[in-house]
Amino acid sequence: MHKFWMIAVATACAAQATAGVVLETVERDPAAATVNGTNVMRADDGRLRMERYEDGKLVAVMIFKDDALHALDPADKTYAVLDRATIRKVADVVNPALKEMQEQLAKMSPEQRAMVEQMMKGSLPSGLGDGHKKVRTVVATDRSDRIAGLTCTVYEIREDSELVREACVAPVQSVPGGPDFYAVLSRMGALMQEMLDAIDTPWLEDAVDDQWALVEELNGVPIRGREFTQGKPVLEVELTRIAEEKAPAGSFDVPADYTRRDLDELQ
Repeated sequence: MHKFWMIAVATACAAQATAGVVLETVERDPAAATVNGTNVMRADDGRLRMERYEDGKLVAVMIFKDDALHALDPADKTYAVLDRATIRKVADVVNPALKEMQEQLAKMSPEQRAMVEQMMKGSLPSGLGDGHKKVRTVVATDRSDRIAGLTCTVYEIREDSELVREACVAPVQSVPGGPDFYAVLSRMGALMQEMLDAIDTPWLEDAVDDQWALVEELNGVPIRGREFTQGKPVLEVELTRIAEEKAPAGSFDVPADYTRRDLDELQ
């Protein structure tokens, strides 16, 4: 699904998933006033299904069950499984490439590095190549909003004083189906952390640790998130519906007509 961190709220709730919960979000380009896509997430009985739609068409599905992620491609009816063993295998290939990239960036002049960052549209990880780790601050504002029937408080997230994100955060107890959703996200988050332990590139682990720390600092559920570049909003993800609801039968099964492919076969 989209890299945006918004509904990655793995606040550890010990409750067992029972009734099930469905959560829908919309992703917008604020500048163009257009919808990039919508996402539907379902948690039920310790499992999670995430669907991505673009122009009304299902383009990607992720299923978490049995301590593994299943990535489905509806276009060609294939899927890949990401478990601990697979991630370690991929890390053996990825780690040397990341290390080489870091070494090359470290040799660049500030001007060359700025050019690379511009080409990557600001996606170059903080601290990669120059040793600088940006200082993040999270501040609650006096602004609030009401989204999908929930009241939320706006937080500003800054890096080296630059506004990079906003989150409108609702109290955990106000969210329907909270225990179901958070319990499965917590399990999935633990799996992802174990996967990342296999990757020995410090900046990537730091970036993930920062995201978990951010979730704890917000101390609630971000039901709307915005990302900023040079002070201008470039992405918005907002909750449109959340409700306790049992998942339809078969929601967490890979369709029988899908073919399994190894990660190195996927483009």
